[in-house]
Order: sequence, then C-alpha cells, then structure tokens
Amino acid sequence: MTGAALLLTYSGAAVADGFTGKTTYPRIESTPTPTPSPTPSTSSAGPDETCEGSLCLSVPQEQQLCAAAGCHASIVIANTGSRPLRINEIEIEGPAAQTFRHSGDCANQTVKAGRTCTVVVTVVAEPTGTATLVIHQNLAGPATQVTLVPSGTADRRPNFRMSTKATCSISTIGSDRFTIRTAVRNDGPGGFEGSVPVRVAETGGQTREFAATIDAVVLSIPTDLSSADGTHTFTLTVDPDHEVDEADETNNIRRITATVPQGPSGTSDVPCTPS
Repeated sequence: MTGAALLLTYSGAAVADGFTGKTTYPRIESTPTPTPSPTPSTSSAGPDETCEGSLCLSVPQEQQLCAAAGCHASIVIANTGSRPLRINEIEIEGPAAQTFRHSGDCANQTVKAGRTCTVVVTVVAEPTGTATLVIHQNLAGPATQVTLVPSGTADRRPNFRMSTKATCSISTIGSDRFTIRTAVRNDGPGGFEGSVPVRVAETGGQTREFAATIDAVVLSIPTDLSSADGTHTFTLTVDPDHEVDEADETNNIRRITATVPQGPSGTSDVPCTPS
C-alpha cells in the first residue's frame, strides 16, 4: 500500500504527494463454509468415474479458477457405487502448489453410497502455473487427481482512495495559512508510480486541482484568515476524471469538515472530521 502525504491550504493552489461438470447426485451431507472471493471458478471438465467393483468415485478431471488471489472453486466428489467411499488425506502438489489451499468436508471422511462431499480450492496468491489436487481414498489403485488450472490474468490495477484520517491546523506565524494533512492510499493489487490528480472543492468556495506523488509535498501560498472562522467542508476526489484505470472507481471521494475558530493566533490544531 502506498501512501502519499498530502497538504492542502485553505486558499491558493496546492501541489502534493499518491472463482463442472456437475454430478447429478444429491447433496446430503454438510456444505462447507465458502471461502470469500472476488469471483467463482470459471469451469471444470466433466466428471471422471473410477470403479473397483461396487466401489466407485466420480470427480472432475480438471478445474479452472481465475488467476487472482481470493478466487475459489468447489470440486464435488461423488460416491457413485454401492459401498462406502473413504476419503483420506487431501493435498495439493505441483509447481504452483503454494498458491492454492483447500478446505471443505471431504478429508478424513466416509461418503455413503449415492452421496457427495465438496473440496473448496482457493487461490491464495497469483499462480505461477498449474497444480494438482491429490485425493487419497480407499480404492486399491492410485490416488485420484484433479488438475488445477488458473485461467485469465490477475488484476494488476491500482485502487486509489483518500485516507480516512486527516489533521488540520492554522498558523498566523509569518503568513496566515490553513492546512489539511491527509494521504492518498493505493489499496489495489497493482502498484502505481508517478503523480495522481486530486481535486479539492470547498462548499461555496473554490475548486483546486493538484497532483499527489509519493513523499512529495509542496505548500501553497499563505492566505488571510481574518474572515475564515466557522465551519468549512472540503470534498477531496482522487483521480476525478478517471485518468488512471483502477480496480474500483467508486471509492475515490472523501469529505473533510473543519471548524476554524475566530481570531486564531500562532499555530494550533483545528478540529476536522473526514467522512
């Protein structure tokens, strides 16, 4: 998360720092708690049934997931035989194994005939390749494998917002000035370098345009505070004209209300509230 320290003055321009094939078997046993994700998995290959006499297991051969962290897929394991199916350990192997994790109600459980259980696979980091979900069971043959395939491209866009914190102050030393100190945050999956535009509009007053960059602050010219007492509301909008492609364009506005006392002297803090 990057932060750009930001200073604005009460008057004068300011420049500152920026988730199947589905089986048709009824689901009777408990349902796993879904793992939060921005999107579900995209698709899965048709189920592959393996039988040893009356002991049968059906599961998709392949599962696709979106490539972003937080995406998840629900993989249904079905007992299509007439004998109890014992699911033992479940693990993930392969070059990108560390970018996935699994949960659900299957591991170390017995699935009765005609019933199912579900493995939830979650992307925990942008996958660097495929991985394999390995399902150990009570068939005499090898463990069952499901190939996990990340699909698409991870979102690398930034997501700007104004900080939820701000401090305000006034000073009559040297030259009068009123200052709001806050920050531009980047909560997106992608980084950002350079300056980002910010617009500051005072209710009933002026609208100012400036740029915020990391760790760069340029103060504006002082202003006369002799008639500035009272309550002032400022609307701060980062990237107001959507010049930067963001992951979320709906959280760019912050309002700050400040109360300036009458006849300020020296340098002192001023109550101000972001909303």
